[in-house]
Amino acid sequence: MADARFGITATFRHDTINPDTDEAVILTCREVLVPLMAAMAELIGYDVVEEVPGTDLPAVEGALSRATVNRRERNPRNRLLCLRIHGRTCRICGTDPEALYGAAGGIIEVHHLEPVSMLQEPRPYDPETDLVPLCPSCHRAVHTGRPWPYTPEELMGMMGIHHG
Repeated sequence: MADARFGITATFRHDTINPDTDEAVILTCREVLVPLMAAMAELIGYDVVEEVPGTDLPAVEGALSRATVNRRERNPRNRLLCLRIHGRTCRICGTDPEALYGAAGGIIEVHHLEPVSMLQEPRPYDPETDLVPLCPSCHRAVHTGRPWPYTPEELMGMMGIHHG
């Protein structure tokens, strides 16, 4: 699969606004970037839905369907040990969800540095060396790497974070 990353530079000329002000940035985002992102979502964010002739199905959500899935088992003891060893702050961005969200903050994720989904055979994981705590945003971001997730160090580099 090809790398799906891309870059874009938006320049919008405001005749009456100093381009170095917050007002110019806000106006550029509102008039250029937001519509551009919405158009991109329309182009790439949805699967094609083919209408079936003769059906008059409403566009509803929430219907129940039966699904059979295979899922990889996680050891809950490893999660507890990882959090006891490494703490509950994100290894990448340093966010402490409990401090940030209060009672709703018990949302720290435990990330497997070697993805469980890529294992050929089950194996033991060492909570000290094989698992790290990540906030939900960083955990989601590392899993955008394909076919393997980004390492915490790779994501920190992308974010311009340099832990010493």
